[in-house]
Amino acid sequence: MSIDINGIAHIQLTVNSAASIEFWRALCGFMSMSTLIDNEDVHYSIGGRTGVMVRLAPLEKRSVEFDQDTSGLHHVCFRARSRQDVELVHEFVSSLGQGEIVHGPEAVSYTHLRAHETEAD
Repeated sequence: MSIDINGIAHIQLTVNSAASIEFWRALCGFMSMSTLIDNEDVHYSIGGRTGVMVRLAPLEKRSVEFDQDTSGLHHVCFRARSRQDVELVHEFVSSLGQGEIVHGPEAVSYTHLRAHETEAD
């Protein structure tokens, strides 16, 4: 027996700084997502049948650094409607001056583009 899922309802990310919440607030707004919760500790937006919640880690855990190669989340991939959309997001994130752009948009196949950017933490 199995089921046929209908996508991912939401993801929740825990970040170490208010600057990271601001980064995600700006990015979600740029992607035309609607804000449901927005305060200094939590930002939650929905759009494209996906929700993104970003919350500030408890003070005593904020010194723990993210490591993409350890157990846990490796990355989040948003599905864009066009190559131009991917390039516009890349330009927008570049303009924020936060985080590190590991590489810009590149064609992985004729149906898949990727950009690797880390948010500010």
